[in-house]
Amino acid sequence: MNKIYLVIFLIIFLCYFTFSFSILEYITPRQIQISQTPKFPITTPNTTEIISNSFLPIKSSGKINLKETHYISLFYKSSSIIKNPTLKCSIPNHTFTPKELIKYFKYKGYKKCSADISNNIVIKNNTIEATCLNQKTPLIYIDNEDLSLLGGEIPKLEFKAMKSADLGNGEYVFIQCDDKEKYSFVINRLKDSVLKKIQEKSLLLSHGNSTKSLSVLLLIFDSVSRDSSKRNWPRTMNLLESRIDKEKFVVYDFDKAGAIGFDTRDNIIPVLFGHNKSYHNNYLQNAQLSSSMISQKHAEIQSYALWNYYSNLGYATLFIYDTVMDYLAKSTGRQISADYAFVNFWKAAKKTFGYSEFADSQRCIGENNAHYYSFNYTEQFFANYKGYNRFAYVHTLAAHEDSGNVETIDQDLPDFLNNLFNIHKDEDLVIYMMSDHGRGNPNLAFSQKGYFDHRHVMNYIILSKSLEKSYSLTENLQHNTHELLGRYDINFSLKSLAHLPYGGMNVQNKSQERKKYPIDVVDIFNEKIKTNRTCDDIGYTFNMCLCRDYEEIDINDQLDVEIANKIIEMSLEHIRENRNDREICKEPEVKSIDGVYKFSFKDEEDGWDTSFKANYKVQDMKEVNVSAIFTMRNRMNQLEIVPNRKFPFDYFMAKGIQVFMQIVDIQIDSECEEVYCVC
Repeated sequence: MNKIYLVIFLIIFLCYFTFSFSILEYITPRQIQISQTPKFPITTPNTTEIISNSFLPIKSSGKINLKETHYISLFYKSSSIIKNPTLKCSIPNHTFTPKELIKYFKYKGYKKCSADISNNIVIKNNTIEATCLNQKTPLIYIDNEDLSLLGGEIPKLEFKAMKSADLGNGEYVFIQCDDKEKYSFVINRLKDSVLKKIQEKSLLLSHGNSTKSLSVLLLIFDSVSRDSSKRNWPRTMNLLESRIDKEKFVVYDFDKAGAIGFDTRDNIIPVLFGHNKSYHNNYLQNAQLSSSMISQKHAEIQSYALWNYYSNLGYATLFIYDTVMDYLAKSTGRQISADYAFVNFWKAAKKTFGYSEFADSQRCIGENNAHYYSFNYTEQFFANYKGYNRFAYVHTLAAHEDSGNVETIDQDLPDFLNNLFNIHKDEDLVIYMMSDHGRGNPNLAFSQKGYFDHRHVMNYIILSKSLEKSYSLTENLQHNTHELLGRYDINFSLKSLAHLPYGGMNVQNKSQERKKYPIDVVDIFNEKIKTNRTCDDIGYTFNMCLCRDYEEIDINDQLDVEIANKIIEMSLEHIRENRNDREICKEPEVKSIDGVYKFSFKDEEDGWDTSFKANYKVQDMKEVNVSAIFTMRNRMNQLEIVPNRKFPFDYFMAKGIQVFMQIVDIQIDSECEEVYCVC
C-alpha cells in the first residue's frame, strides 16, 4: 500500500515539474531579468526623498520605468585634472564633413546676376545717356538727397522719362527700361572741402615733412565664420594664399579670433568704439533717433568712432553699411560724421529692387550683387584721394541669410581686392578683413561644431610689404596670428596704426589710450600677445570662449551625477528593450565607466543648453558610447525640438525647473553585426 502511495506521489511531482518547465519556455529573457535580484544595488527613494528630489519625473517617453542605479558612485573614478593656467589656448577641430555640409547648409548655388547688357547705357562727363532696346524711353532716378541717413525710411523715388541727364552731385542713379530690366551705378565724388581739411591736418601733424600716405580699410562681413569663408570663397582663398603679389603684399590669418556675443552690435561696438554694448544701451536708453538732427548723446558716442579718430589724424573717411535697418544707428544716430556716408543707396534699392538684408533669395541690384556697389564705391573713394591718408569702414550683410548669398561674395571679392592692390602699388595699404560672428543655425544648437562655427570668426590682415618692413611688424604679426585675439585689441591696434604716417603713437599717448579699455589690450602690430592668454583676459564669457572642449563632469556635483546616472540607465534600458533576440546577444551589464563629459552652450540663466557624452564598458569590455542633449523645457519651442521616439527621452524637474533630456545616439563597439547586440 505504501508503495502505491509513493508511486502516485512521484507521478504528481513529475507532472508538476514538467508543467513548470514548459511555462518557463514562454517567459522572455526580459521577464526573467526583471524577476531576478538586481546585480547592482538599486535605490528607491521614499516619499520624503521624492518631495525634495531635484529629479522629480514629469513625463517620459512611456517606454521605460527607471529604477535608478548609482553607476557613477560604483564604477566611475574621475580623471579630472586641474588645468594648468599656463597652457596655450586650444580650439577643438570642428570641420564639417561633406555629408554634414549638405545636411545643414542648403545653399542654392546662385550664379551671377543677369540683366540685358545690350541696353545701351553710358556715363561720361557726369552725364548719363540711356537707350532701351524695347524702344521705350528710360525711366531714370538720380540721387538728390541732402542728408545721408543711416536706417529709417526714404521718401518716394520720382523716376523721370528721359534719354539723358546731368548727374549733378548724385551718388547713385537707377535706370529702368521695364519691370525686369533695371540698372544701377554709384559715384564717389572728390570734395574740395575734404581735400583741404586732410591737407591741413596732415601738414600740421607731420610738422611740414612729407610722409608716405596710408590707406586703411576695415572690411567686415556679417555672419561669416572662419570656416565658412574658407569653404565658400575658393577664389578669394586662392588669391590670399597663392596668387597675391608676394613682393608687394603679405597676408596674416589670425586663427584664434572669436565673437564676443551673438549679434552684430555685441561684436562691432568694441571694434568701432572700444566700448561694450551694455554701456551703449544704458547711456543711450533715452536718446531718440532723428532724421533732422543728431542727439547730443549719439554725437558723443560717435566721437569715439574709428572714423572720427582717423579724421582727427588727417584721413579722408568713408562709412558704408548696406543695411535698411537701425542696428548700428542705435549707437550712432542716423547722421554719420564721416566725410562720406554711403547709406541712402540701400533704402532706395529697397524701393526699386526689393533689396533687404533678410531676403532669402539672391540679392541683385541691376546686373550686380548688392555688395558689389559697396566695393565699387570704396574703390572710387581710394582712387579719388590717392596720395592722401584714407580710412574706410565697409560692412556688408551679404551672408546675413541662409540660402547661399555668402557664396556670391566670392564672385566679386577677389576683383575688389585686386583693384585695391593696383591702386596702392606705390602707397601703403592695410586691409583688416574680419567678420562679426558666424551664421547661427538652429539645427546645430546642440552641436559642438555648430558652437564653433558660430563663434570662430574670420580675421585677416593684408598689408603692404613696404609698411611691414619700414615698421618691423613681421615678428609681432607672425606671433599674434596663433594667439587669442579679442575685440578690444582690434580697436586699440587700429588706433595705433593710424599714427604710422607720423612716426607711430608715442609711449605716453599709448599708455593713456590703453587705460580706456575694460581689459588689458594688445597692439597686435607692435606688441606680442602672451601665449597663456585666456578668455577672461579678453573679456569673453565662458559660453563664448573658443578655448574649451567637452569637460569631464564633476563627481562632487550632485546635479551632474544624477544626469549621468540617468543617461546610463536610459541607454541600458533602451538596449535591453531593443536588442537582437539572437542567443549570442547578451544582456548588457556595466563593468566600468570610462568617462562622462558635458559641453555647455548656454548658462542655466539663458536656457541651460548642454550636450552630454557617456562612455562605459559592458561585459567582455565592449564599449558603449551615448550622446544626450539637455535643456529647459520652455526652450523646446524656440529651438524647434520635437522628441525623437527612436531613443528615450524624459521631462523632469532640476533645481525647481522643468527640463528635457533626450538620448540622441547610442553606439556599441562590438564585433556583432546585429544592432544593439553585446556578444
